[in-house]
Amino acid sequence: MINQFQCSEVQTYMVYAAVVYDYAFCKFDEIVRAMVIGMFQVFESVDKLYMVVELATGGELFERIVTRGSFTEPDAVRVLRMVMDGAGYLHSLGIAHRDLKPENLLYYHPGADSKILITDFGLSAVRKTGGDTLTAFMQTVCGTAEYIAPEVKAFNTVCFL
Repeated sequence: MINQFQCSEVQTYMVYAAVVYDYAFCKFDEIVRAMVIGMFQVFESVDKLYMVVELATGGELFERIVTRGSFTEPDAVRVLRMVMDGAGYLHSLGIAHRDLKPENLLYYHPGADSKILITDFGLSAVRKTGGDTLTAFMQTVCGTAEYIAPEVKAFNTVCFL
């Protein structure tokens, strides 16, 4: 389970987002290494992981699509270029997000020129080197059912989120 809160630094009044993960649903190493959204602090308790990250105030890409009704081709190219740059960066680190969708892409601010931030790494996979781990990398089918290709659903009889 993930909870998110707005927080501010006492001395500078800088505003951030605090994200709280239950340890039962996350792998600390994967989340910390996979953050494309800026991360400033990490705190641990017995059963929770607290992360202070950039506050993205522009909303989800999905919300903008619904609000606008459509995107022009130049706007769509701009968004896709940012998403592909972010995914390429993750892949260069050996990280696969595995649940890229409009709901997991946040605008940094409400303006038309806002950058896109990739968030929600709950299903991500980190490629590990050595031993037999490479063969086990990304063998699990996962994602959000509404965004999974029909041929992938038909091939697998697993439960999707």
